[in-house]
Amino acid sequence: GVYRTHEEPKEEKIDALIGMLSAFGVSIPEEFMQEDVILHPSMFRKLAESIDHLANRNTLLNMLVRAMSKARYSTDNIGHFGLAIGCDTETTATGYVHFTSPIRRMPDLNAHEIIFDNTHQHDPALLQDKCDHYTNREIAVDNAANEVTQRVLVRSYEDRIDEVFDVIISNIMDRRIFITIPETGAEGSISTRQFNKLGYQFNPESSRFEVEGDESVTQIALGDKLKAKLSRVNVLSMSMNFDFVDFA
Repeated sequence: GVYRTHEEPKEEKIDALIGMLSAFGVSIPEEFMQEDVILHPSMFRKLAESIDHLANRNTLLNMLVRAMSKARYSTDNIGHFGLAIGCDTETTATGYVHFTSPIRRMPDLNAHEIIFDNTHQHDPALLQDKCDHYTNREIAVDNAANEVTQRVLVRSYEDRIDEVFDVIISNIMDRRIFITIPETGAEGSISTRQFNKLGYQFNPESSRFEVEGDESVTQIALGDKLKAKLSRVNVLSMSMNFDFVDFA
């Protein structure tokens, strides 16, 4: 058959999500704080509920969604984490497939074909090739929608050059620190050279910038709050560059 599958989110993405949401002041359900935690969809429902009343809920919920794995079409029934199908022994044998989608996805038609022509021997390899194609086209559509949204968002900041924003670190790499403006979810970056000049060096093991003092190590980490000045907007590349101003 053709199944709609959804894998459990990756541990590193969840760790990053919890760090970011904590920086936004979100109350994190205690289940996430347990050692050797076993993830279950109900935990993320609680997390979404703790976000729902906040003014910047859309930005935070988008962060939660982006931390999830991408759903895919497959002939291998591995379950659907988001719908709690196959997440425990009681539902492992259950599959999830689109059958009556309002937009009549091609996977729906494949499911119809298999059901109505169940005497026909379907080639599993060919069916999986179709599933891969459907997934890739879905990703392309999502990427196009995200690109339009980001381009419009970046354009809205064109007349705000030199304005200082309260931002939160959303990702750290050796050459760029990526930041998010909480009010809108707009994203930009700061060159790490600015932090190098202050004595900070990138630690690849912890993905943090650190500077050693006489008795302690000061760190710049995921979820930290900064003040940053918008220095450049490029609508074509959908990018915004910032200059570091201060620690918030």
